[in-house]
Amino acid sequence: MAARRASPRGVTPSPADNTMKKLNRSFCINIGLVLAVFVGFAVRTVGNEGCEISPDEAFSWRLTVLPSSRFVRSVIGDVHPPLYYVFLRAWCAGMGHSLSALRTFSALMGAATIAATYACVSTLIRADPRTSDRPETARVAGLLAAILVALSPFQVAYGRSARMYAMGTCLSALSTWALLKSTREDQRIRWCLLYSASAAGLALTHYYGIFTIIAHALYVAIGLLRTRSMQLLRNGACAASAFLLIYAGWMPSMRTQMQSVWRDYWIPPLSIGNLRSAAVYGATGLRNIGGPGEALVWLGGATLVLTFARQRGTSASALLLGLIGMPWLGAIGIAATGRSVFLERYTIFSQMFALQALAIVLAGIPGRRSRLFVSTLLVASSSLGLLQEHEADSPREPRGALEAAIRRVASLAPGRTSIIVADGGTQCCVLFYVVRCGVDARVLVADARPEGIGHRAYASVVSDDEWVGYHVISQQPGEYQYYLSKGIGDTSLPEACRLPPERVKSKGASDWYIWQFATHPDPTI
Repeated sequence: MAARRASPRGVTPSPADNTMKKLNRSFCINIGLVLAVFVGFAVRTVGNEGCEISPDEAFSWRLTVLPSSRFVRSVIGDVHPPLYYVFLRAWCAGMGHSLSALRTFSALMGAATIAATYACVSTLIRADPRTSDRPETARVAGLLAAILVALSPFQVAYGRSARMYAMGTCLSALSTWALLKSTREDQRIRWCLLYSASAAGLALTHYYGIFTIIAHALYVAIGLLRTRSMQLLRNGACAASAFLLIYAGWMPSMRTQMQSVWRDYWIPPLSIGNLRSAAVYGATGLRNIGGPGEALVWLGGATLVLTFARQRGTSASALLLGLIGMPWLGAIGIAATGRSVFLERYTIFSQMFALQALAIVLAGIPGRRSRLFVSTLLVASSSLGLLQEHEADSPREPRGALEAAIRRVASLAPGRTSIIVADGGTQCCVLFYVVRCGVDARVLVADARPEGIGHRAYASVVSDDEWVGYHVISQQPGEYQYYLSKGIGDTSLPEACRLPPERVKSKGASDWYIWQFATHPDPTI
């Protein structure tokens, strides 16, 4: 029997010393996880009030202020499931409708995603028979994954906006964690019910979550073929039944929305360039990487997949690879039928699971110093991407020009005002700042038909009396009318407007133009 290895001082560590070391490591990991959640929440909230609201965010805001009956009609008329809007409406009822409040809800969901990522990765490693007896390795990998998700420029950029992406990633990680727990030997029905609730919530938050659920179903099916476990079959049937029971009420509306998307949604055709740019931005957090830089990214991605598959040859690891690849394969398969549903931000779920796989590979690197060195390089790369987030290629732009244009219109028009815009997305943005600035103005959409809108989803929040044709703009007695456009090249400019327009500039943001109608009630203006 081999002798117990002595410590450097020649004293064999006692069981109490080993226990204390484990407790110290556990305490440090817990502190690291708390810091990762805190830092992740901080980077998702810093500067939120200083960035101009986007049309998608303004659409979310308008749904929170509509009357209940119009809210239901507008949600069904949208092209996304309703759960995020329901939760956001409840959140704003208590926290207010400011831009900071809207985005803070997403930041909280992002912080919850970080914690769920830790639970998901640590459980996945424990599901591997080769590492099931090494809880410290599982917790270290979970902490690395939490840090990567907390600082990922891709996760921060889209996860902090007032949209459903952060909530979707949270439910995606939570449902995967519940699935892994429910398929263990000591599985209990409560994990199946948690999975059903979180998976149904995911499908009711974003339709790309269905690709995640398909990967889950394939994982369970493979497990049944390999083990022929009756308990797994019963729990799987229970989970599927509960999921369908929860989701069944939304299926008719889902069919209506899918028909709308297939008929006239605005997403451009899928191309190799779109796939490449989304993959590179998700991997690095940087845009416009070409030549040798992009080649290194693809080489690193291929190495990650091969290393992960070699290290983890289990069904749980195959699940993670399926979660990474299924959204891409699904989008390509749908595009092959003639209709693209691929957008860069829709890959946020896949990218989160790719970060989890990367963390598992890092935890398997031999040598603590080597792991620390590689992890530090990745954290530094993520930090660089975060610093570049507010450059010109950022998904958001600084606030200023639109709010300034609204205040300028208020100063020009002492009475009731009509502000006319080109589409429903712009109407939502203008309405947000009209309410914010306390301006007494109607905001109309200058189009005779809702079908003419560039982004059909916005039409669901535009009421019938807010549509106005370009050549039938009615001048109400004593009412001032202005047309706002983002950029001078707006071809939908009504002929009744006076030229030249007034330009409102803001540093770092797009310019807005104020066009005055020839029928202005004050002839001196």
